[in-house]
Amino acid sequence: VDMLLDTCVVRRVNASLAETLTDRSDAEKLLLEAEERGLFVTRLGTSGWVEVHSVVREELLAEAMRRSPQRIAQLHARAAKWFEEKGEVGFALEHWVLGGRSRDALRLLALYAGELYVTGREATIARTLEHIPPNLAHSDFTAMLDFACCELLVDRNRFLESVRQATLLVDRVADPGPTSLARLAILQSIAATVIGDWAQSGRLAGRAIQEFGATGPSDPVGRVGQTMVARDVALSESWDDGLPQLQEARFELGRVAERGLAFEGTRALGEAMAGRPIDALRIAAGVRDFATVNSMTILRADLGIAEAIAHRELGDRVRAVTELALLAESQVRPVNHAKALALRELTQLRLDEGDLDAAEQTFARAHEFVSREFSGSGGLDWLAQVGTLVSLAVGELRIARNWSEQVADSFWGGVSAARVRLYEGRHGEAIALLNGCRPRCVRHYV
Repeated sequence: VDMLLDTCVVRRVNASLAETLTDRSDAEKLLLEAEERGLFVTRLGTSGWVEVHSVVREELLAEAMRRSPQRIAQLHARAAKWFEEKGEVGFALEHWVLGGRSRDALRLLALYAGELYVTGREATIARTLEHIPPNLAHSDFTAMLDFACCELLVDRNRFLESVRQATLLVDRVADPGPTSLARLAILQSIAATVIGDWAQSGRLAGRAIQEFGATGPSDPVGRVGQTMVARDVALSESWDDGLPQLQEARFELGRVAERGLAFEGTRALGEAMAGRPIDALRIAAGVRDFATVNSMTILRADLGIAEAIAHRELGDRVRAVTELALLAESQVRPVNHAKALALRELTQLRLDEGDLDAAEQTFARAHEFVSREFSGSGGLDWLAQVGTLVSLAVGELRIARNWSEQVADSFWGGVSAARVRLYEGRHGEAIALLNGCRPRCVRHYV
């Protein structure tokens, strides 16, 4: 009975966990004896796990709490450590919270928030954060970074503000340590992508990977760096499987199944944006065979926009319109690039159809969204590119010239300016501008 009172803090228990909770080397023997004697203990197949009848367990827990609440808190902490060592993050978080160890819960949640989100377990993040006092964020620099890691997936604005405050505070910290500095760089990289500046994001992620060094691949936050590098290449329309940084990212992220799938989603997007629609659809089809895709929010968004771009490129307009319209209405945060791309592609598709009213309406939505939530240099570039096209289509030359001058991209800047020159009949200048463009992919060469 003492053994059952010590193990009642967990729903299921095996020999190793029972020994950790009870400090008894005969815990397994006692569990089997309890089952033989009909003490409401049931073996769960051949897995080695057993569980106590839920009603009996609740009574045992109430009795144990009556005897010593402090003992219950200690048992929850032991269970949390055991689950954390076994990689069972969800159970570990639950027991850190139940044991009143909010700082440990925050530490663990910060490490694995990205992987929990990628695998569709946003509810675990939100549920854990509900039990962590907000004032913990200001207890020290590391806690501030931890809170920022978690807030990304809950509140975009709070996340961006936390990263801003941590960036301002880091110079006042006596010795933040290399790991904290590397994690701050990862958070700054994510923040840059969230607001639409993936070029800056890629630079920060590359710096963070160097600062992590050999510990990066084993650090859950460090692994995010490879994801951000790959996303920068995809959104920059520079995807090439042979690039060393992409080969490294694919290798490192492939160590974790869900991360490997997420990389393939980014790869599909990269191929679509680089002008290889058939490759994009082939990769997306392979990824969709996995059952976990439906629970992976970011992956679904990447696959959705990759397929929509590919269908538009291949001339399947009906399907492309349906897919782009759905993405344009979505609220998938922090994947703002999917919605921004959908609005851009939908505007261009309406221009292709000659429906200028619909194109202007969609561009107005894109303008409002980018200005509000995606106003980094990359997001503004996308907006200015399509703004040039819309303005020329409706005959607004002055506005088109203004938009073209805002495109900073080394390729699309020249293309946008050349389009204005062609409209003006200045063909020689247009050719000169195009000759100065630096193509990065098949789409650019075409």
